[in-house]
Amino acid sequence: MKIKNKRALAAAVIAGLIFIICIIFYIKTSNSRLLISAALLFAIFASNIYLAFSKKGILEELSEKTDERDLFILSKTGYLTVKILNFILIAADYIFIVLYGIYKYPYLIYIAGTLSAVVVLMFITYLGVNIYLEKHE
Repeated sequence: MKIKNKRALAAAVIAGLIFIICIIFYIKTSNSRLLISAALLFAIFASNIYLAFSKKGILEELSEKTDERDLFILSKTGYLTVKILNFILIAADYIFIVLYGIYKYPYLIYIAGTLSAVVVLMFITYLGVNIYLEKHE
């Protein structure tokens, strides 16, 4: 059998290992939560094994079902989602900076700094993906 989806195989291996760990701890402690977790992990393991060795990869299945209009709508949706999320993060950042200026609580500046770091990280990621896609598409 040929592996068609390496990511699904990796997820299956990880789920299988965690399944075995859950079973071992269930035998030692008899905690019912571990048995439920083991059952869910086994379902994830089985579905990922099926996906890893299925006849077609996920990209092949998607390429058969999509056309140019779907791809355009998908890319425009992604662009608008990132734009809206960016505006929300920047607005929240400014709100926390103003609140820090008014109330002088130190945790407000930590929140504002974290939001600023998220915006910068989003920009760097967006720029990196854009450069990668320009070179490889």
